[in-house]
Amino acid sequence: ELRNSTAVKRAESLRVELTQAGRALLVASVWMVDDGLAGFAHDFAAAPEVAKPAALRGYGELAGVEYAQWYPIWRSIEGRPLRWREPPGRPEWQTWMRFTDSAVPDRAADALRQLLWLDFPGWNATIAAHAWPFRYLTPNLDLTVQFHAFAPEAEWMLADGVVPLAQDGLVGCSSRLWTEDGRLLATGTSKHLCRLNPGYEQELVRARELGLLSDGR
Repeated sequence: ELRNSTAVKRAESLRVELTQAGRALLVASVWMVDDGLAGFAHDFAAAPEVAKPAALRGYGELAGVEYAQWYPIWRSIEGRPLRWREPPGRPEWQTWMRFTDSAVPDRAADALRQLLWLDFPGWNATIAAHAWPFRYLTPNLDLTVQFHAFAPEAEWMLADGVVPLAQDGLVGCSSRLWTEDGRLLATGTSKHLCRLNPGYEQELVRARELGLLSDGR
């Protein structure tokens, strides 16, 4: 539902609220500008030098039979990560993402796709620095995305995120989105609130059964 709109000469602000059964699910503010505005032009963006998706294995292959238990969204998307279940290290996440059963017909649909991909790094970059099972979950408090370019024709996009600091129950992520040919499409930031993982004790038992614990937990 479009709540209100504020327009100026070259830009327009929209406020959108998504509700279900009277309950607010999402509130978003969107700024849009005219095409072809005159102004400064330069491009110093440098894409990370990483393997292309064709050279990587997808989560479905890496996770094996347990992939069927992942959230249903993973039936419609595919991810090919640069790292997979390595020991805890830097809080970074780089994964090529694509839809498996949906075309992207125009820039509006591409903007929604970019928004979705930049929602992934916050959690995944955080857990890259910590051993499983995870005592906390980190739901989003917010997500801000700045769109720089659109590429509806692109199949794969690299979601590239880092969580440099987590403290006092809060996690902050900075992320970027790239095409295979090195174009910067969008940058994003998100803030996350830690809350206790209700399945932690069960996962802890499973980790002990698998012999995965070496830190005294």
